[in-house]
Amino acid sequence: MFAAGLGAGVTEAVAVVTPMEVVKIRLQAQQHSLADPLEAPRYRNAGHAVYTIVREEGISTLYRGVSLTALRQATNQGPFYILFLFEFLTSGATI
Repeated sequence: MFAAGLGAGVTEAVAVVTPMEVVKIRLQAQQHSLADPLEAPRYRNAGHAVYTIVREEGISTLYRGVSLTALRQATNQGPFYILFLFEFLTSGATI
């Protein structure tokens, strides 16, 4: 089960977490850099940010830092699965 948790963490990191963290950071960074209130923001929303990043910088930009994110998510999900299974089985439930 620990290996299943590791696999789930890596899959989660590659499919969802890393691209969305890149978008989140870009959206947060633009808010801090808008010193002029009349300056238009570079990204309007998360969808527009993904579209702009892929169009201008390539899809690989969404996966910057994927190795460390995968390591973090895998080490979080591995123990979580073990604890969840332990709690599930000790509660009297059956698989």
